[in-house]
Amino acid sequence: MLPEIILIILYFSIFFIIGTIKKNNGLVDIAWGMGFVIVSWFSVLRNLPLFPFAKVTMAILISFWGVRLAHHLFLRNAGKPEDFRYVNFRNNWKKLFLLRAFFQIYMLQALFQFMIVLPVILPHKANVMPSLPLFFIGLGLFGIGFLFE
Repeated sequence: MLPEIILIILYFSIFFIIGTIKKNNGLVDIAWGMGFVIVSWFSVLRNLPLFPFAKVTMAILISFWGVRLAHHLFLRNAGKPEDFRYVNFRNNWKKLFLLRAFFQIYMLQALFQFMIVLPVILPHKANVMPSLPLFFIGLGLFGIGFLFE
């Protein structure tokens, strides 16, 4: 799991740098969905060849969700000024803005992403074949959730 943790920290650190340069920390919202895609594929590729069908299927489904979310947020925010939440942070935090933005915006998102993606990472580490009924239940739940979203 350590490589995934490092990947998530590096990923959000890169977006911190970009957001700081652009003076738009709303980019972290766009980064959120794609972070799941990157971590899931990283876990799949790191742990092949054990049961690749189920693991690759999970990564593909996460990719559908993450790319759709990132695309939606990109279109919603393209050409617009920084989200009011981050403007308020910038105004309230003043001289400590960079330090607090790094930890309270980007690294907090990294922590949340790790906690949420943990159920994706752990099956890649297991040497157990997923049960077929649970696999199809998972596919169905994904389909329902994706349609609602």
